[in-house]
Amino acid sequence: SSLPRQFKRPDRSLHARAMAAASNAGPVSIADIAGALDDCNEATLKRLLSAVIRKNPDCRNKVAQEHGLTTELTAVSDADRRQAAEEQYKEVKTSANDGDDVNEDIDFYERAKFVPMRLTYDERKYLRLIDSTMHVSHYTDHMDNAANVRANPARKLALQMKQLCAILTGMQIAHSYEQGQQLMQSREFAAKSVFFQSVLEIGRRYKILNPERMRDSYGKLMYFLQDSRKTEVRELMEFDSVVRVRTVYDVLSRSARGLEMLEDPSLRTATMEIMPEGKSRMQVQKEIKAKEAAIKTLSQKYCSVARRRKSSYGFGSYSLSYLRSSYADSESDDDKTGGEELTEDLVEQCIYSLGDHSTYLRFNREPCDRLLGFLRELFDPNDPGPGDYSLAIEEGVGGARLSHPHQRQYTFVLQSMSLWRGGLDNMFPLWHLAE
Repeated sequence: SSLPRQFKRPDRSLHARAMAAASNAGPVSIADIAGALDDCNEATLKRLLSAVIRKNPDCRNKVAQEHGLTTELTAVSDADRRQAAEEQYKEVKTSANDGDDVNEDIDFYERAKFVPMRLTYDERKYLRLIDSTMHVSHYTDHMDNAANVRANPARKLALQMKQLCAILTGMQIAHSYEQGQQLMQSREFAAKSVFFQSVLEIGRRYKILNPERMRDSYGKLMYFLQDSRKTEVRELMEFDSVVRVRTVYDVLSRSARGLEMLEDPSLRTATMEIMPEGKSRMQVQKEIKAKEAAIKTLSQKYCSVARRRKSSYGFGSYSLSYLRSSYADSESDDDKTGGEELTEDLVEQCIYSLGDHSTYLRFNREPCDRLLGFLRELFDPNDPGPGDYSLAIEEGVGGARLSHPHQRQYTFVLQSMSLWRGGLDNMFPLWHLAE
């Protein structure tokens, strides 16, 4: 009763009156129909007119010719309509075991191209730097100000450069006060391009690995990077602030041996998730030892440099070739070698990164797989069975905005969850494409 009139169900008083008149007084007279029509709302009249036109071909053709509605009222038989509806919602996979990909082979070679590297301890310090910088920044407030939006291009570019330089300078001062002073005096941002590119890349990579984090600062970061990539801005800054997100493939491609690891059968054991459900403690311990042994074997087999005494998890120890060099202020011993070698620790980090992706899929894709399994196992696509098991919905009942029979709603849920499952399964490639 609280819904507006246009959302209420059509009035069925005409149908009720006609049935009562037919049962009690024989044929319905024109006067009775005229009286019932006067009480009908607009929706009921339209429904009645469409029913008459649909069931009476002569009336349909006459109305179409008189009012020029030949295209809108093209004669289509009920059989054709039913066939079109069946084909539209036809779903081949209806058995309980269809679509199960539990035992599918994993293509680590393709997956590694989109799986970001897990952040190391040193990188997390730079993550806090970029997160705090964007959190206190008012870049979007200044640039989206009504007065600045209407400003001429030259004034807008000057304001943009001022805000960009302020953010980069503040980031450098927060990292190193001495180097920040030098940057403020020289204004040569290109000399620190590797530092800025790497710190900004760390923020983007962390967001891909943790979509629920950095909700405010990531939005500012994206607007900042979009504006910094404008041609006139890059010419003035003399460097591009955006580089590729560092992936497992980029690290392993340093040597041919590294890429060979992606084809090793032991990699599946090294990256598998160990779930305790339905397993004894002895079995879980056995799987843990097998995983640890696989990680150790792979890291020793495919590294180009043996493990060093000092941990090579330092930030500069794995700077990619596209970064051209490591941080000038890094204290890691590996920086002195150029950081281009595939160390044993780096191989382990790549394996752990691939394992993180498996964990991400379990937390996000597995619920969709379980729901699809329940749907296929507990519901029949054609036979709804008892009323409590029917998936049929009706507009206006229980918050439904559509009317679907059981078969159509079953297919609707199956297709929707399959689509969402596919999106989650390819979320990392989607991040890269969106950027």
